[in-house]
Amino acid sequence: MVSSEMAPWAKTGGLADVLAGLPAALARQGHAVTVVLPRYRGIDAGPVTETGRVVQLGQVRHTIDVHARTGEDGVRTIFIACPALYDRAGFYGAGGQDFADNADRFAILAAAALDVVEGERPSGATIVHAHDS
Repeated sequence: MVSSEMAPWAKTGGLADVLAGLPAALARQGHAVTVVLPRYRGIDAGPVTETGRVVQLGQVRHTIDVHARTGEDGVRTIFIACPALYDRAGFYGAGGQDFADNADRFAILAAAALDVVEGERPSGATIVHAHDS
């Protein structure tokens, strides 16, 4: 699953609550579940598992680090760290204004999620569920 929010790490509304419950419920059903999130400012994402991966969409190119952790519920959470995109005062904006580059920020998140699971083949993801806010 790819999402911009998941409680307890990042929450502005109901999306974070869905991501707090749905992956764990699927894991209890026997599914292997991975959630990919941005590593926003202040999130303790655990150790870096991969560094220096380049993600590019058209002319937009960023270097990311990947942090992965598996919770007691069996859900693996991958945090995409890119300070230029996610180390900001808010998740989507500040001072009542959206960040001008939100489309790029979340397109890079989606591309990074696909790159990470592609690298795990042949046992990688069979379904990608992308959540919007």
